[in-house]
Amino acid sequence: MSNTIEARLASAERLSVSRLKGKSTPQESTVTGTASPPFGMIREWADSISARLPAFAAQVAVIHHGDLVVDLAIGDDADGVTGVYSSSKGVSALVIALLVQGGLLDLDAPVARYWPEFAQAGKQDVLVRQLLSHQGGLPGVPGGFTDDELTHSELAAERLAAATPSWRPGAMFGYHGITIGVFMEEFVRRITGTTLQALYAAELREPYGIDFFLGLPESADARYRPLRPPVEAPDPAELERLQLPDDSFNLGVFAPDPDGVTAWDRAPLPNQPHIRRAGWAAAGGTGSARGLARAYAVAYGGADGSPALISPATRAALAQEQVFGTDRVLNRTMAFGIVYEKSHPGFDFGSHLALGHDGAGGALGYYDPHYDVAVGYIPQQLDVPTGKLPHAFRLSRLVRDALKG
Repeated sequence: MSNTIEARLASAERLSVSRLKGKSTPQESTVTGTASPPFGMIREWADSISARLPAFAAQVAVIHHGDLVVDLAIGDDADGVTGVYSSSKGVSALVIALLVQGGLLDLDAPVARYWPEFAQAGKQDVLVRQLLSHQGGLPGVPGGFTDDELTHSELAAERLAAATPSWRPGAMFGYHGITIGVFMEEFVRRITGTTLQALYAAELREPYGIDFFLGLPESADARYRPLRPPVEAPDPAELERLQLPDDSFNLGVFAPDPDGVTAWDRAPLPNQPHIRRAGWAAAGGTGSARGLARAYAVAYGGADGSPALISPATRAALAQEQVFGTDRVLNRTMAFGIVYEKSHPGFDFGSHLALGHDGAGGALGYYDPHYDVAVGYIPQQLDVPTGKLPHAFRLSRLVRDALKG
């Protein structure tokens, strides 16, 4: 069985896909919302998706110069929230940006300055910037993590502190799909004495009215829209390309719990109440597309007539490309800044200045200072899991085309 998140999703959902496709029937477009000029082509694109895939559901939001200029729901309601998998990382990284901006976290300091136990197993010289750009060689631990260890990430952090890296830190990079969330949470805990989730709520979500949660309260469950299977079957050749051996670097991420079933295989992660309640920094975020776009706009571009919360210098420090090439975990070409994914021709979501993060189900959030635009795209009906994000990347291209005018 494959160990990539995308292929796990595909293999787990194949039967559901076929059943769902059998039940789908053509219907009128169900796109609601607005797209201001010059973004009319995005409404046309949304209409075309709805006509071709009547069972598909997603939200789209674009904020330009601080104003919400696209606010669309495809087969969904714009006021619902759902899970975004790894797009959570981009929002979690806003808290890291606050620490960097405040001089509380030095990217060029050894990790052990803030987390002394991390110096075990020869890791005393690993830098913060290496750890937060997927270069640390710690994509997992032998035997994997239990749900409890990830939900109470200080337990996962304890295991990571004692672990020996799978490669010499800085010698290569590989996607730390879950552990980078543990690293972010541990830095916040060590530096501030509180949790990343609490700091995000206090400094960003609550004061700026951001409809994106790192820890969805039970009182908001009525708004939660469960992630559903893809409406298009995966291309077998593409799925085969994504598959990695069970003994690859990803083993530590997807190793089973003691009962032999991983958290990933029980149900889509955010559909599990305890995971969305905990708001894993790496993959447990929930929200609306408006909220995802607003988080990026508030932090990096400004919104509602107020300047950006994060300075251009700090934004540039996190956006600066740290690695590019073949990712040793995903086995495909990737580029990363500090936590954030970077756009490149094979993963095209913005200019070279953009910073953002996708999610395994097809979600994407980013800010692109070249155009002063923040974008949130969240599918409820999961995209076909190929790693190519066909809808999200097409949306990004349409945004840029509209702004090039």
